[in-house]
Amino acid sequence: MTKLSVAESLTLLWRWLKRIILLNVFLLAGMGIIRLITYWTYGHAIPMSSEILHAFWLGGRFDLMSLSYAAAIPVLVLMIVTPFRSEEGFERTGSFLRGYYQVMSILVFAILVLDVGYYSYFQDHLNLMM
Repeated sequence: MTKLSVAESLTLLWRWLKRIILLNVFLLAGMGIIRLITYWTYGHAIPMSSEILHAFWLGGRFDLMSLSYAAAIPVLVLMIVTPFRSEEGFERTGSFLRGYYQVMSILVFAILVLDVGYYSYFQDHLNLMM
């Protein structure tokens, strides 16, 4: 078990935080694209207006909030691992984060795709009251 210097430990922490931020930006863009696809598929009769743009803005804020909740666990794990300055700890954390984000990405996009199908049949979005 190799003990890292403080600078190396903080460098690894910063590298992982940048990856998390970049991944969340891509996930947010993907969620926005699914929103646009849903609008083009089911909202073609509604002209683009300031209300629609406001709805997209609000939807983006909700998507960002859900991504923030999903990113909380990896950030907390990184904050716990960093003070130990263990190279092995960062390697294990990295493999955990890769798996975690794969599962979360698949889960989020599966829910979004299912919502599009659900909306096409019931003309209502998925919610907790199903």
